[in-house]
Amino acid sequence: MLQELVKQHLSSLLITGAIAAVSAYVMWGGDYKWKKGHLRPSLENLGNNCFLNCVTQALSSVDSFHLWLKGLTFEAEDGKLSIEIRDHAPVITALLDIIKILRVPTDGSQSTSLRKVHVAMSKHGFETLFTQEDAYEAFQILVSCIEQESRYLLPKKQLFTTPVQGKFIISLECLECRSVSSKRIEPFDNINLHLSTKESVIISNISFNSLQDMLYTYFTPETVSDVECDSCSQQWGEVTKCDFKKVIRIAKAPKCLCIQINRTEFRNGSTTKNNLHVSFPIDSLDLTLFAYRALSIKCEWDDFIEQEPAVSRPLGDYEIVRSYSLVKESRPGLTESLHYTLKSVIVHHGAANGGHYVTYRKLDDKFWLYASDEIVRLATQAELERQQVYLLLYERQSLPE
Repeated sequence: MLQELVKQHLSSLLITGAIAAVSAYVMWGGDYKWKKGHLRPSLENLGNNCFLNCVTQALSSVDSFHLWLKGLTFEAEDGKLSIEIRDHAPVITALLDIIKILRVPTDGSQSTSLRKVHVAMSKHGFETLFTQEDAYEAFQILVSCIEQESRYLLPKKQLFTTPVQGKFIISLECLECRSVSSKRIEPFDNINLHLSTKESVIISNISFNSLQDMLYTYFTPETVSDVECDSCSQQWGEVTKCDFKKVIRIAKAPKCLCIQINRTEFRNGSTTKNNLHVSFPIDSLDLTLFAYRALSIKCEWDDFIEQEPAVSRPLGDYEIVRSYSLVKESRPGLTESLHYTLKSVIVHHGAANGGHYVTYRKLDDKFWLYASDEIVRLATQAELERQQVYLLLYERQSLPE
């Protein structure tokens, strides 16, 4: 009797294992066994720090950001950094140490923590270890710390820029005389987009926004009224106020583009979260339409280029400070496309005033990594596309030689 029970139990286990194997093969394809050993380490939640865990997991998939950090510290061949660099750039060195770990393929059982990163950020006045923060704010704080420390590591005369930093050119054009009375350069490290029910598309009773349409709305020129025009005032001999067209274009494209979907809304004196779905491109986000063009807005080329010299520091085949200025490259006769590939996504679960953040990281053309603090697993593109995204990190595709 006992032998029969054992046989039945073993048979049940074999059947269950076979079903699981077939299911895994169907879900992940024939490479499941290979992929199973190619997860990434997880990050421990030290209190309420899922917000920084997800940002770090997201950044670790951006190759240009990792290479920039390595080049910035001039890492030695043995992988060890000097005590001087660690003392003057604690956030950069602690973050680089963690990102190197998070990029190593594992079976998913390895785990580490951001304790050293939190301690390093506290030296900049940011106490983030046991406080609940927003992932977008954590991203900005991290970038701010990196920028401060980078100025010590780079020579004073060298142009400072991070992979997430870009520049807008903002112009005001009079709708009466067509003169451009104002033009300024404004740095940015993210593009903040707002959801709109007016622009949403409804398919199969599901309402959603398109990221490309939201970007189009963001860069659509707007009319600014009652602005004094020097050219019209000079022409008519008196102070003349006109309507102006305000235009925002990308003057310098960042290597790593951060896009925030602002889901916070204020209704009847309370804060709510907008759960409207956003569709987003994965293989190619095209921003060429929003790049600055020399033929559309007059620009004093020499003055601008003088402010933005193209300098770099070599690190093998990579330049850690590399300026791709579209203003400089889009002179008449020169054209360049501006395409980005999605590298990671941060998703917020819960209400507006709380909840939990998780990350989807790109592993290769077929697989993504789902990371939620100590939990890591494989994810499909189909699963990713169903998420209500909050932050998206795109990496600029290589320029043609």
